[in-house]
Amino acid sequence: MAKQATWSIVTIAREPAEVIRRFVAWHLHQGAARIVIHFDDPNDPCVDMVSHLPQVEAVRCTPEFWSTLGVSRETRRMNFIQNAVRKHGYDRASEDWIFPVDADEFVYAAPGRSITELLTEAAPEERLLQIRPAEIVTVETGSRHDVFRLPMEREDCKLVYRDFWKYMARNKGLAGHNAGKSFIRGQLPPFKMRPHWIETPSGEPIVDRVLDGSDGFYVLHYVDSGYEDWRRKLEYRVRLKGYRPRLRTKLADVLAAGDEAEIRRHYELMHSFDGEQADVARTRGLLLEPELDFDPIVSRYF
Repeated sequence: MAKQATWSIVTIAREPAEVIRRFVAWHLHQGAARIVIHFDDPNDPCVDMVSHLPQVEAVRCTPEFWSTLGVSRETRRMNFIQNAVRKHGYDRASEDWIFPVDADEFVYAAPGRSITELLTEAAPEERLLQIRPAEIVTVETGSRHDVFRLPMEREDCKLVYRDFWKYMARNKGLAGHNAGKSFIRGQLPPFKMRPHWIETPSGEPIVDRVLDGSDGFYVLHYVDSGYEDWRRKLEYRVRLKGYRPRLRTKLADVLAAGDEAEIRRHYELMHSFDGEQADVARTRGLLLEPELDFDPIVSRYF
């Protein structure tokens, strides 16, 4: 019988305590051997909150920490910062596989599936397994559980988003990333860390396998945390090209007009489905509805 693979989570975070608790508890529950959280605020009270868990390593991102990475926290873009931290976590890991991920993302295995088994059974030559995202979406009809939309092709976008489809199609119907995140085999030769995969030193992407819906694994992306948070970050995201060009131009025009009701309407177009949209998406297999219940999981660890 093959030795079971071990895996760890690496992230950088500046999140409320409830988000950190849920992130930690979920991944320990899924089988992570270790979770390394780099706290962007070195004085984050969440450091003490997780200190009772031996599987969790809290790294305070002090000026001295950034100096050891050779990174200027003040002048580099967030993607660069995140990749540097992910590589730092990867280089120090002793587990068989490492999963660099954001604190609003949760690796999910469907009933009957196991992340540990997936990694144990990976072929020896497989260096990176990419897992597609499922993105939180609000549905008008209401649900006791979180509902997630899946990446969709152009024709599906037309049916689901109606007149707004052309702003969503370029990103496969999602507001956040559509590439997902990746398990990276430990102790690989030197490589470049990227947000969704890795590259050879010469810049060639390394993606040995992409898991699809039939595999039963997803990265649950809680990209939407409510209108107020979205509105607060909107100018920043538009200015720094946080959306695809056509959507970004549309949002820039809406911002320039200064109509707050219209700004909110565009948030709803991006992050919610009315009853008809939800029915269309569900019929076409574009919704994931896993009936998650975080409370008992969180209570096991906190």
